[in-house]
Amino acid sequence: MSSPRIGDRLQAVTGTHVWLAGRAVPAYQLCGYIGFALAVPLSFALVTVQHLSYAAMAAVVAAAVLVVIVQAIVTTLVHGEEDLVYYRHVLAIMVVASGILWALGEAPLPYLDAAIVGIGLVGACGRVGCFMVGCCRGRPHGRGVAYGASHTTAGFPAHLVGVRLFPVQLVEATWLAGIALVGAVLVLRHEAAGTALAFWAVAYAGGRFVFESMRADLERHYVWRLSEAQWTSLAVAGAMVGAGALGWMPVRWWHAAVLAGLAGAAIALVWGRQPARDSEAARSVRRAAS
Repeated sequence: MSSPRIGDRLQAVTGTHVWLAGRAVPAYQLCGYIGFALAVPLSFALVTVQHLSYAAMAAVVAAAVLVVIVQAIVTTLVHGEEDLVYYRHVLAIMVVASGILWALGEAPLPYLDAAIVGIGLVGACGRVGCFMVGCCRGRPHGRGVAYGASHTTAGFPAHLVGVRLFPVQLVEATWLAGIALVGAVLVLRHEAAGTALAFWAVAYAGGRFVFESMRADLERHYVWRLSEAQWTSLAVAGAMVGAGALGWMPVRWWHAAVLAGLAGAAIALVWGRQPARDSEAARSVRRAAS
């Protein structure tokens, strides 16, 4: 009896808008703004601890904002609507920020350590926003959260109204907040440059690969039974291990262990006999909605 009540309590905080000062503010945007407002001071605090340039960090922050805006515009032009994908944003920000830091004559890794901690915090807040509006939703689950008809205005599928869905968004939000916290501690302990970045990249890759199996937003694309995010997780973990082997990034034994686990899981999914994940999700959604 306790589990449904937990779901009901969580359901009470969902909604497409939040009322502030008599105005209805989109919940997802509000969560994003809160994440940004928390992330920027945190990243600058970590820069201060490392005695780095505020101007260079400001350039990184500006680049991050510009990347998100440009990607939103491009996806709107291509798909007719915004297609905000967290993993794409993170990778693009890291590439653009690295280029800017090199152009400024700064070593990128210390700044990227500070930046990735803030980006993780933004992602955690963003996933809370996803939970509130019902995007990036989980599979039907008896202990989950049911969204109402009002959520359909934000793109929530009408056939899932009233269906209890596992709150995978909150699971990912917790994971992101946790690895951001550990990343901040690594910077504060003055670990080698790139340690926090490598930790975040490998830890998030492992978590995100697993979280994808809990999701049931069927509009996403799969290739060889793996989602875009799962392929990205595999590539990111592989890149970190490869960079560590070349001496470009601090390497830890568990980085290779995570990569091996992801590779094994990918092989099992691609060549296994089980149906594709999107087909499984489609059947579970139809059963729950019927």
